[in-house]
Amino acid sequence: MNDFYASTVHNRINSDAESTRQRYRQRIARELSWMGWREEAIAGKTIFDVGTGWQALTFIELGAREVHHRDLSSAQVDALNREMTRRGIGNLHSRQGDLCSPWDVDGAFDLIFLLGVFHHLADPGAMLEQALERLKPGGSLYLRLYRSGTWSRWLTAHLRPVAATLSPSLMERVYTLQFPLELERDGSFLGNMLDDLFTPVWGAFHPETFLHNAAFAGGSIKTEEDRYHWDFSDRDENFRVLFTRSPQGSTADRATRNQHPVVIAPVDQRTLPLTDPQARRIGHLLQQSMDALLEQSHEWERACALLTLYRLVRRFHGLSYFTLSRPEPSSISAFVGDLQRKRLESLEILLQRWGSSESR
Repeated sequence: MNDFYASTVHNRINSDAESTRQRYRQRIARELSWMGWREEAIAGKTIFDVGTGWQALTFIELGAREVHHRDLSSAQVDALNREMTRRGIGNLHSRQGDLCSPWDVDGAFDLIFLLGVFHHLADPGAMLEQALERLKPGGSLYLRLYRSGTWSRWLTAHLRPVAATLSPSLMERVYTLQFPLELERDGSFLGNMLDDLFTPVWGAFHPETFLHNAAFAGGSIKTEEDRYHWDFSDRDENFRVLFTRSPQGSTADRATRNQHPVVIAPVDQRTLPLTDPQARRIGHLLQQSMDALLEQSHEWERACALLTLYRLVRRFHGLSYFTLSRPEPSSISAFVGDLQRKRLESLEILLQRWGSSESR
């Protein structure tokens, strides 16, 4: 996984340092607002951050007293350490490390911050136990992670077994040849595609999973109020969780922990109980098509088909997938309200076209 992130994800994140810095600053401001924190509240705090390192730098800019950073990628840690040296930062400590293994850090933290990381952990329960034990009284653990039952997570989960038979470099070549102008305008689609399809560990979770572990937290848990199990319209593909340790207490004692062990597991998106007949029927058709793709002997054709389907994940936002035209203004509200149907119809048409061509 170290090599994957170094070669596929982080080199794109680091390509434009200033725009990346601004993007992370805005992102952290949004997340702090949801937590109920003002940016000024970061001043004087001791923080543990996991990820690319840009968040850690942002916390330093906001006045954190000390920041400890971990990332699986040694290349990213090296890049962050070089940036710290360039800026003369002495209160940011970055190391390579696996959060699912015993943590190599002493002390307790006011804030442990994982944005876009939890869903890539091999043993999220082990990480959660260690994180909660390292919170100061009144300290917080923040997570932003993939939400089960959204359009992008459901469709991506069906595509990943086919992606496992291909390579990121092949998918990049196919995309570059088919959409060269799009790549020049915005490279984010390519980065998202490679991350979604090829990251070694990928999971989508449901907010209720964390509420069931409330007994262990020794404090309070805040998460999204809307806890639907599936919805393919415009629902947010991520959700947030905030554990806040009691100012007086600690995490649950050993007896409580044994009685209520931390059990955190992703939801298998390919077996979601879709209650809508149309969604269920198209889901079966999608699985059959993926099985057929796995039997396709030509890598290039598999890659082209995979790219076509993945564009339904990231490029279908209120546009007709086949005409790329917007509806008339008078019908926009109805169109957006029926986005779930439009997405399913586009997927069905695509799969039926492939089925017709294979039968000829």
